[in-house]
Amino acid sequence: MSYTISEVSFEAEAGENISGGSNPTATLVISPNEGYTISSGNFSIGNALPSEITSAVFSQDGNNVNCVITFDSGFIMPSNDVELLVDIDGTADLNQYTINGNYSTTETNTTTSSTDVAFSVSGNIGDQITLFTKTFTAASGYYFKTLPYAYQTLNERKFDDPYEISYSDSALGGIVTARAFTVKYTIQNEESITLNDLNFIAAAEEIYTDPVEVVGYSIGLAKFQSAGTTRQITFLGTEGAEVTFTTTHPYPVDSYVSDNNTQTLTLNDSGQATMTIIVPANTTGSNQTWTFTLSGADLASPFSQTNPFSIIQLP
Repeated sequence: MSYTISEVSFEAEAGENISGGSNPTATLVISPNEGYTISSGNFSIGNALPSEITSAVFSQDGNNVNCVITFDSGFIMPSNDVELLVDIDGTADLNQYTINGNYSTTETNTTTSSTDVAFSVSGNIGDQITLFTKTFTAASGYYFKTLPYAYQTLNERKFDDPYEISYSDSALGGIVTARAFTVKYTIQNEESITLNDLNFIAAAEEIYTDPVEVVGYSIGLAKFQSAGTTRQITFLGTEGAEVTFTTTHPYPVDSYVSDNNTQTLTLNDSGQATMTIIVPANTTGSNQTWTFTLSGADLASPFSQTNPFSIIQLP
């Protein structure tokens, strides 16, 4: 039961006009039980009043509600006892308690700043309420290697604080870029509480990506034979990197690198690109030096191999 209603009794002589006597009215007191509050606006008369009563009026009296009944002017006390039943309908509300306070965030490389944030939520005893939600999002190009987490300040902590902290993560390519916290609290005691003991840490780190570049080449450096030959050169690096390869010919020839002496190649998904060098016969009668040069915006700097490099062709 959420409230109780008092009873009123008094004595009167047979034949006495109750309305004109010492008790023309009577007050029924409605009192809330522990954990509840009541309001006069929530009460009314249910079944019709007994004929001995003309009216019943509800009013607020602090935490209680009074129901003042007025007896009918024609109510004459008979020679026997009279019991009058008043049907009162109404509801009581569970007490509301407020849980408020602040939580702090310490953030690095996120889309928001380190700050203290206030919260205030009300509910009934036994309710699990959501105090707040907080999402930490890594700045562009960053991720959470150490995932965001919460802790309680030791000197502020109430060890029976019934927090429930849950989270969900957003991932990009298997790495976490955002974590959303939901903090709930179960109201256990009949009192409002201020909590300042929750802290969050969110420190994002830069996502490492391989630079798009050409880092080297592979080619046999043995001397070209006098009669001419073909030889492959393979460029090494990151998928999508471009390299321009130029051959400086030592004597007049019509064709020596596929179809011209400068070509631009794009490395495939294996990080390689291969082309064929065509060396014609050396008819000069002396050693000739072929010079090869790698260039382009994607060439690693510094470049770890000889560039340009040369190969001698025998006479």
